[in-house]
Amino acid sequence: MSHSEKSLHECLLEKSKEWVNHDPNPITRGLVQSFLVSSSMESLEKYFGASGRIAFGTAGLRGPMVPGPHGLNDLVVIQATQGIARCCQEQQQQQGPMMSNKAVIGYDHRCNPDLGIDSYTLACYATVVLQESGFDVLLLTTNSPETLFVPTPLVAFATLALQCSVGIMITASHNPKQDNGYKVFWSDGCQIRSPIDIGISQKISQELIPWRNDYFSLVQTLKSRNLSDDIQRTTEMTNQYFTAMKSTGLYTGIGCRIVSAATSSTSPTVHNPIKIAYTAMHGVGAHWVQRAFHTFHLPPLIIVPAQEIPNPAFPTVSFPNPEETGALSLAMEYAEEHGCSIVLANDPDADRLAVAEYNGDSWVIFTGDQIGILLGHYLYTVFKKQDPAAKIAMCASTVSSSMLGAIAKAEKFTFVDTLTGFKHIGAQSQLLRSQGYRVVFSYEEALGYCCGEFLCDKDGVTAAVVMGELVNSLWMERNNMTLRDYLQSLYDTYGEFVSSNGYYLCNDPTIVAQVLDRVRQGGNYTKMVAGYPISSIRDLGVPGYDSTQVDGRPKLPTSASSPLMTMHFENGCVFQMRPSGTEPKFKYYFELNGAVGLRREVVLSQLEEMKAAILEELFQPSRNGLVGKA
Repeated sequence: MSHSEKSLHECLLEKSKEWVNHDPNPITRGLVQSFLVSSSMESLEKYFGASGRIAFGTAGLRGPMVPGPHGLNDLVVIQATQGIARCCQEQQQQQGPMMSNKAVIGYDHRCNPDLGIDSYTLACYATVVLQESGFDVLLLTTNSPETLFVPTPLVAFATLALQCSVGIMITASHNPKQDNGYKVFWSDGCQIRSPIDIGISQKISQELIPWRNDYFSLVQTLKSRNLSDDIQRTTEMTNQYFTAMKSTGLYTGIGCRIVSAATSSTSPTVHNPIKIAYTAMHGVGAHWVQRAFHTFHLPPLIIVPAQEIPNPAFPTVSFPNPEETGALSLAMEYAEEHGCSIVLANDPDADRLAVAEYNGDSWVIFTGDQIGILLGHYLYTVFKKQDPAAKIAMCASTVSSSMLGAIAKAEKFTFVDTLTGFKHIGAQSQLLRSQGYRVVFSYEEALGYCCGEFLCDKDGVTAAVVMGELVNSLWMERNNMTLRDYLQSLYDTYGEFVSSNGYYLCNDPTIVAQVLDRVRQGGNYTKMVAGYPISSIRDLGVPGYDSTQVDGRPKLPTSASSPLMTMHFENGCVFQMRPSGTEPKFKYYFELNGAVGLRREVVLSQLEEMKAAILEELFQPSRNGLVGKA
């Protein structure tokens, strides 16, 4: 064995032994110990061979529920929370009384029973670490099976409402069932972003050794104690959440008007309101969305029973992401059997919303951008009617459709695009509010929507009830107009905006670099792709470039880890590409804006032809072995 091989071998053993010394989980600790005893180097390599450790991405920490520094497990959560505690303590020293010592923690239903890793236990570890650091921690919990798990939006809301230093949600959202995650909200109610995430990561690397050797017993004590105080505080916070949802301009009273019309009319149509089916996708959302509809006095939902109860195995879907092909199939089938023309679907932690509509012959699943346009325009009309003089503003990620910006320009309200991720959207919303704007809606094309002004993150529960308000208002006040007809009326007014997004599965970062380098050409950026002339390029990688700026520097922040490339072509097409921050995907986004009056089929044909040529030239999928999904 060479010196270098021996060195690597010894390093692997050292990392594994250190893990065993600190891991409080008896099952994962025992597993790694068994690998050491049996000298199973292949197994140790699997969990400890890679350099570094799990890192903050666009949605916090996410990884498989396995032992080791790249998994989402008991020790990693202890280390992350110790780093967060240190970071908060430093900020408290700098800001004094302005920075509170409060924290709120929520959790979903994910678990790996074979290894004894579950969201509740991870939330308890985060709780005891912060409590031992002097924090007043609210662990969001109840004694009701229906509300035992909370949606991510409640943590975002509570972080602001309680004026917490930090909020933590244990969830992997729509990731595969073997994953879990650790999402962090800062004192402004937004997800952490640079430089906060960098500071936290540095603190974590300095706090890898647990401060106490009895965290396991502290967690057992926490689990066995009387939870009446947390239950009461959780109930109060939940009530505040729904009160804020209803009292900040989103509620229109359409549900009450439907009931009133039904009691005073003999028309059979009035007595048969539109029926909406809902699926929680085996996640936490069913109780919360039903309560939202009840709060807004809307007709009750038809719940898809096979996907209603939180189930960490996600048995009826191969991938619990409503964006994925086939994810809504069961819900649409159930809806059709029960006479429902609308399906609403949350992802497992209920911070995203998908929508589908049935016309009697077939289903249409709306894209994230189309839902964003529907909600955005509807909320503009609602808030403009309430306060004609309001300084209305909206935000969207830069990879989302430009149609909302076109609507804003036509209707003379403010629109701002941001980097991808709600951490950037939320921060921009807060900035606009500090300038006197009413930011009533923001969204990202990946089914994330923030409706109203009472929180700064995507909220699938609120988005669902607002969509319910829209659907019922179209039914009652616009002669049973469908969502598709409403959307088409917007296209007729503002022009056809045709999008076509997708991704390639890509585990090799060198392929990403190769694709980007074909455009960068050593700093002499290409002027044409697949025969289509480019009018402008913006590169948000490092060091960054924007051909529309005099100094060539982009206005939006740059990133080496998640570079976003945007090309505007002379024919009006916009093409963007970026590697995902949470999954092994290389994503792309196309949009072509047709002139008012130009048929959608014509615009779509032009876009699809252009898309195929550009993807082939830049990505070279066959040569690079890339598997694509639209």
